[in-house]
Amino acid sequence: MDPGIARIVSAVLGYALGCFNTGYYLSRRWRGLDPRGLGTGSSGARNVGRLMGRRGFAVTAAGDVAKGALAPLVATGVGAAEGGMALASVAVVIGHVWPAQLGFRGGRGLTPALGAMLVLAWPVATVTCLVAAGLVKVLGRATWAAVVAVGLSPLIAVVTGQPALVVAAAAVIAVIIAVTHRSHAAEMASALIGQVASRRAGWRVSARHGGDQG
Repeated sequence: MDPGIARIVSAVLGYALGCFNTGYYLSRRWRGLDPRGLGTGSSGARNVGRLMGRRGFAVTAAGDVAKGALAPLVATGVGAAEGGMALASVAVVIGHVWPAQLGFRGGRGLTPALGAMLVLAWPVATVTCLVAAGLVKVLGRATWAAVVAVGLSPLIAVVTGQPALVVAAAAVIAVIIAVTHRSHAAEMASALIGQVASRRAGWRVSARHGGDQG
């Protein structure tokens, strides 16, 4: 297959895989519910887990990670090189977030992004997960930590010596994740400002008491 055509096919197939919205179809099958109209309004694993428990979360997360991983693998199957794998990785996240058959309303993209990056560049996925795990202690929320870690993934790709196409794919995915989680931005900023203000107040009180003792 011509390399250009292989890339186009990879992108189309990646988007089609992303459109298979695990959480939506699982919720419809098990409970007759549309998770996009409940909870946070997302069909992602966390919202489905809130509605359907741990089993719903686990199945949704596994399905979304699997389809993310499958996208770049399919790209290699149609003869696409690294460029096709990168396009498929971005496309599967786009399909998950904006599925055509569901009115372009899906999940927020974290789990398929993880699956895609595990195949496209596992060092980037591994370091990003480690950064997210470390940030949980600082930010106090797993979602916030994951979003910030994904935002750092292009830099991680550069530091780990990934090709330019992988860096570009990580950057595009990071932008998508930032857009889908923009509602968290103000909340996260407010919480961080509150933490900083609280710590400053604590330092002032400590300094004042130290001065009184002197």
